[in-house]
Order: sequence, then structure tokens, then C-alpha cells
Amino acid sequence: MNPAQAVAQPEPLHQKLREQGECPINKKLRRVLAGAGQGLLERELPLFLGVAAVLTGEHLLLLGPPGTAKSMLARRLLAAFGGQRYFERLLTQFTVPEEVFGPLSLRALEQDRYERLVEGYLPTAELVFLDELFKANSAILNALLSALNERVFDNGGVRLHLPLLAVVGASNELPELETLAALYDRFLLRVFVRPVSEQAFRALLELEEQTPSEIEHLSPAELEAIGQRLGQVRLSEACLQWLQTLRAYCRRSGLEVSDRRWRKARSILQFVAYFEGREQVELEDTLVLPYCLAGREETLHRLRRFSLRALLPYPSVTLRERVERFAAGGRDEVQTTLVMELEAERQAFREGWEKLRAQRHNPVLQADDGLCAGYRARERAFDRLFGALRAAPRLVDKPKVHPMVVGSFSAPRRGVKGQTLAPFVSASSKEQVGTEDSRRPFSPDDEPAISLQSLCRLSRSG
Repeated sequence: MNPAQAVAQPEPLHQKLREQGECPINKKLRRVLAGAGQGLLERELPLFLGVAAVLTGEHLLLLGPPGTAKSMLARRLLAAFGGQRYFERLLTQFTVPEEVFGPLSLRALEQDRYERLVEGYLPTAELVFLDELFKANSAILNALLSALNERVFDNGGVRLHLPLLAVVGASNELPELETLAALYDRFLLRVFVRPVSEQAFRALLELEEQTPSEIEHLSPAELEAIGQRLGQVRLSEACLQWLQTLRAYCRRSGLEVSDRRWRKARSILQFVAYFEGREQVELEDTLVLPYCLAGREETLHRLRRFSLRALLPYPSVTLRERVERFAAGGRDEVQTTLVMELEAERQAFREGWEKLRAQRHNPVLQADDGLCAGYRARERAFDRLFGALRAAPRLVDKPKVHPMVVGSFSAPRRGVKGQTLAPFVSASSKEQVGTEDSRRPFSPDDEPAISLQSLCRLSRSG
């Protein structure tokens, strides 16, 4: 039996709450996401993060090559909030500020006042879509800085407070100029939109052109109600400790994350927990953080791999060293104790996997193809250690083997017998187990093309 199938599947918490009639989740959220995603393949993640951005008052940036449905995604997303005032503009280097912020008032000029007629333009909009954002000129970009962060716009001698909820930006390339760094930092969520995978390519070719039915949208009252509930979601102690670990890792890796970005990322964590029907942010919710912290795609993959360790830990370094010393012939350890400690750690690892599988509706987890590969790599690491303990009696005068070692675990892989475990390298996954791999450049081999959705289908069929 596949080890992934052997893990018991707990009933998702939000389903239990629904059955009890106590579900804190606004059920419309799932219908809104389903409606906005009609006719789109593998675009659940940007839609989910876009809804998170709007409901938390943050901004979303879609990055990717032409032809990956970025503009359609943005329009579908904003259509889900149909009761809000909307503004859209395609920006070029020749776009003038009047096209974005409104034309100058001739009547005001006659009175020696420099004012714009802002009605119907960005300063009066609640939801905004700016396509090809980084191609705009400096006059527009500088005005956007204060509009996106402080929600203000200086209209002549009057400072306007904007009703802006969220801005969705789209671009075909990352900003390279230093002058664009400040604007890039204003977008808390950054999603790299890629062409559909090989698995979805045939479905793309067979997809019929169709006009999606009317998208159900959230009303202003519902937005306010959800916002109030988000403020009540707390961060668990385990989550706070992991955030400190992640911040230290970012510093060691040379990734500078401002205090403002950490503070704003907290609201995204609250939304993910709320979406899953919890009133407290747990470790599994932190897998959304790479989309808040990473500025480049390779950094995103590194952070995702590192964040996965919080939920799917490898055998601890201390325990690995003790098992290796015992297998090599040392007599300062008790085999039974090692087996029990190793089993306890594997149980904790499998409990973390159960929590992940329970969140079948979370697009952040469904989009992470590295989850199943990470699960298998960690199971192999535990199997190697159990195999080494089983082989150890032949190295140290054949002491009595504990029954747990004999009957509870799968047979060791070839090469374990008579060897120490120093390298801990998995040839199939090319992932170095139990050592610091965060500084390695990202390789496609790190994340095979197998999704959590496939695993969920397997578990349901079994």
C-alpha cells in the first residue's frame, strides 16, 4: 500500500462545523471562487489570493508571460465584488496622468487652482486593475505610491482620502529599475502565473469557448461582516514560534523583509485560517507566506521548501546522529529507546501530513506540487533510520532486537546494511535529507509533477 494512502483522513473541521450549523465561514466565498474560475485551468491559486487581498485590504500583483490569462483573472476576480466602484486602465510609457487620475478642471484653472475632475477615475474607485503596471511613466508611478499605501491622493491643495479596497496589477516581467522597487513593495501578494502544466494541456485544447454565467458576488455588507470576523482570528503559539524561525531564515538567506510586510502578512494568515473554518492560525496556514515574502520565483520555491519543514519535519539532527553512532558500533545508546523516540517523531510528522490533507479546498496547498514529493522524501528518511537500527545487531555483537524494529517497519533499502548514514541522500528525489538545502538553486526535480489533488483522489478511491 502506498504510504500516503495509509495515513488516516480526518474529517475537515469546516465540514463538521457546517453539519452542526455553527460554521463561521461565509459559504459564499467558495461559490464566488468557483464562479470566477469558470473556464480557467489551474488558476485557483491567484483567484484565492486575489479574494484574500480584497478582503484584507491589500494588493495583488500577477506576474507571468503574455497569454497566461492574467488580465482575465483580474477581471473575473473584481467581478466577484460587483457592488464596488471599478476602474481599469492599460498603462504604457505614453499614458498621461489624466487618463488615470482624471483631467484637469478648466474652471479651477480659471480660478488659479490646479485640480482634477476625479469622478470615475482611480481616486474614486474601490477596486482597480492596472495592466502592464511597470510600463507607466514616473509621474503616474509616484502618485500611485501614496495611493496604494496611505490611500491618499493630493488633488491640488486638497488631500483626498481614497475609498480604495485593493489594486490588482499585472506585468509580463519583473521590475528591473531601482526606481520601481518602492512600487513593487506596495504589493503584498505576488503570484507568478505560468502556462498550464502538461497534465492540463489536453484539457486546454479541448476547452470550448463559452461565456461564463453571472458570477455571484459579495455585497458591501458581507465584506464588512467578513472583515470583522478576520480581526478576531488569533495566532497560535506554535505559529508565532515558527514565524520567528522563518524570519531568522530570511535574514540568513539575505532576504530583507520589512516590518511592514511582516505585519501585513498577518492579515493573510488570518484569512486562510478563517477560510478553513478556524478561529486560530495554525502551522499549516503559514504555507501562504512565501507569496507574501518572496520577490522572485526562485526565492518563492526556496521559501516553500523551507516552510514545509514546519509541518513535515525530517528526523531531528540529534536523533539522526545517535542512530548513526549506534549503527556504526557505538554502545552508548539503548536500541529500544532509539526506536521509541524515532517512532514518536514519525508520528508527529504523519500528524502534520494529516492536517495538510484535511485542507482539500485550500488552493495554496493544491497548487504546491512539492507536497507529495516532500512526504515521500521524509518517509524514506525515517525508513533509512529504522533500517539502520535493524541492521545494527549484526554490527554490535547481535544484541536482542526490540519487537518494534522487527515487525513494525518496512524493509531497509539496499545499501543500508553495514553503512553509516552520513550522506542521507535520496537519489530519486535528488534532495539531501536532513541537511541544509535551502541555499541550493531551485531544480525542477525538487517538485515532481504530482499534485495534492491527485493524492486526495487516490485516498477517496481507496
